Amino acid sequence: MPATSNPVRGWSIVGLLFMFMMINYADKAVLGLVALPMMHDMKLSATQFGLVGSAFYALYSLSGVGFGILTRYVKAKWLLLVLAAIWATVQFPIVTTASFGTLLACRVLLGLGEGPAYPVALHAAYQWFDDQKRNIPTSVIQTGAVVGVMVAAPVLTWVMEHYSWRAAFLVLGIVGLAWSVLWLLFGKEGREHPLRVPARPAAPALDKVPYLRLLLDPTVLVVTLQWFLATLITVIALTWGTVYIRTGLGYSAKEAGWIYAIQVAVQVPIGLALNTLSQYLIARGVSTRLARGAFYSLCCAIGSLAYLVLLTDAGSAARLAWMTVGFTLIAQINAFGPQLIAEVTPDDQRGTLLSTSLAVASTAGAIGPLLLGHIMDAIGTTGSSANVFNLVYLMIAAATFVGALAGFVWLDPQRSRRRIAEAVGDALNSRTSDRVT
Repeated sequence: MPATSNPVRGWSIVGLLFMFMMINYADKAVLGLVALPMMHDMKLSATQFGLVGSAFYALYSLSGVGFGILTRYVKAKWLLLVLAAIWATVQFPIVTTASFGTLLACRVLLGLGEGPAYPVALHAAYQWFDDQKRNIPTSVIQTGAVVGVMVAAPVLTWVMEHYSWRAAFLVLGIVGLAWSVLWLLFGKEGREHPLRVPARPAAPALDKVPYLRLLLDPTVLVVTLQWFLATLITVIALTWGTVYIRTGLGYSAKEAGWIYAIQVAVQVPIGLALNTLSQYLIARGVSTRLARGAFYSLCCAIGSLAYLVLLTDAGSAARLAWMTVGFTLIAQINAFGPQLIAEVTPDDQRGTLLSTSLAVASTAGAIGPLLLGHIMDAIGTTGSSANVFNLVYLMIAAATFVGALAGFVWLDPQRSRRRIAEAVGDALNSRTSDRVT
């Protein structure tokens, strides 16, 4: 039976999904944290390590689409349980003296389990909240990813230094199993919009829409483009970020762990503040085109410009500070993108479209780490690594600025919803006329 209207239960589910995303991103971040000792112990070249980073995304997109389709037929509770169990299980083989092939296989399987995680988690949470009330729950769940990296950086670095880099994977496996037990006991399926609060006239209702029509909608296309570029920056930071801090900027392993944690930590208050402001604007009657689409695009444009610090002679601290600001603002697509897509999508198709959009965006993960590893091997000198990172980040930032400009023009969920409703209505009328004829 669907859950009854229960705000406390809804927020308890958000809390569990917050922890779910913490583990999800700790699993992603661990590879970058153990990069140097792993490469030394397993005698990996930069290209091989880049391949390990990219291998994570080999099945990431496909599983995202597959599980997205399953959200129409299987309860989100069981899908999330399966995903968490996969994450936990694949950590344990790496704890042993695993070969390069085993490491690759485990990261591929981890990507299979983590590809659908965020969209399925949001789909589960959105069952408890009306569209006008989704900003803050989305931000809280996204913040789980941020806190996961923030906690993982110093904790797993400590584990690595006092035990071994392999012990970090053991810790993650145990934590994943613990969350699975909690979710099995307390996870619950929601009902669409049990917390509905009237604030303004509802958008036109949508029946089932052809997926191609949804995917080609301008709002969905621009969100997917912006998500792709933000993902490209994210995966490079997760895989190579601490390497850049250590070899490019000259910090120690312990310092790099804390710096990385601080870089991620600032996303929590900024992300919550931006989403709270957006939700406030919507409650005051501001259109979602402005309060979500233009609002995020402005964040994206400012974030892109922050990377211009890499063209200056600024010191290490200043570079880290401005790059943190840039990454934090660009990363807000993880909160605003799903809300924009959900607004133009019928409820029973939401999980599938969210997963498909993220799956397309996540193809960036298969490109970034491996490409950067190839470039570093081609240059062949550690002293040039900072220049390689600077060049790659600047190229991505330039493309992201273009994506921000596209957002100002084409991110309009209300217009998209009207056009989709009109297209569906015309198709239904055409079929009705054909039957009458």
